[in-house]
Amino acid sequence: MPQRDTSGIGERVPRELIEADFSVAFSLVEMAESESRRDNGQLALQLLQKAERMLDDIRARLLRMTASQKEEFEPRCTELGEAIELVKNRS
Repeated sequence: MPQRDTSGIGERVPRELIEADFSVAFSLVEMAESESRRDNGQLALQLLQKAERMLDDIRARLLRMTASQKEEFEPRCTELGEAIELVKNRS
């Protein structure tokens, strides 16, 4: 029976999960901004809090990666943090 090449799968899966978390977190920020414009500050705040928790989770996972593995994600962490703060300051 032929064996599948699974080399690198242990690294690829966490990277894909981190990418997915970034997508969700940025979507939460966009939703918060939209709710803020609709004068729904309470929902906007809840969405931003969820985005902040996701950012914290991403950063925690990055701590378990090597410097070269996490290097590509660090600018996105900064960008997400800035986006969260920007919407917070507008609310």
